[in-house]
Amino acid sequence: MKIATWNVERLKHHKSLHEIKSLCEQTHADILVLTETDERLRPNFKYSFHTPTPQAVYRKGYSSPVIYLPTENRVSIFTNYECLGQHPTFDPYTALCIEVKTEKGRLLVYGTIIGI
Repeated sequence: MKIATWNVERLKHHKSLHEIKSLCEQTHADILVLTETDERLRPNFKYSFHTPTPQAVYRKGYSSPVIYLPTENRVSIFTNYECLGQHPTFDPYTALCIEVKTEKGRLLVYGTIIGI
């Protein structure tokens, strides 16, 4: 089983979108967890799960909020394993937990970001 993770940095390099998608697919991962991601990045997997787009975030010590584009989200999980369900997390905008059925049995896959 191969699991890959990548922080795509809110597609700061959006001009490389096709290259980023290609690199994701070249990993041949069974499970791919992307953070700081975007709906425009859709690797070819059977199942995909995404946190919702967050509202503007006001951070202490900053004069302006962090604004998200409608296509942006903090965590996405892609897999070809059969998905058995999604589990609730403390903050659904920041963390995502799914359960998949693998050849070794059930597996919980948890993706999150740190720092908001």
